[in-house]
Amino acid sequence: MSYVELIKAPNNLRKAKIGEGKGKLDPAIIQRAEKAVERIQRDHTEWIDEDLGALEATLAKLGAGKNDQAAVVKDLYRISFDIKGSDGSFGFLIMSEVAALLNEFLDNRTELTALDINVVASHV
Repeated sequence: MSYVELIKAPNNLRKAKIGEGKGKLDPAIIQRAEKAVERIQRDHTEWIDEDLGALEATLAKLGAGKNDQAAVVKDLYRISFDIKGSDGSFGFLIMSEVAALLNEFLDNRTELTALDINVVASHV
């Protein structure tokens, strides 16, 4: 698999309102929530590796030429859609954006030209 450097956005949960009045949040609740987010982010890096491996394996099917191209394109779309949503949720914004661009490129396609395959490969 290719080398990937993950760049995480800062966790802005800490900036939530802590003070007096109706909007006051208990600092202990915020701390527990931040720890939960950190645990999920650690696990998410494993999911990212799996998703990227799935993208690469699916892309390789296009090169083999023996597969139903519409099904392969559908798989690429689904995987990029999952990456777009989950990575954005966990602060991997660049990866989410690239996946969103790939997802948009694949939208409503059932077959790809050689040039299209190069575009997909550049996103993967």
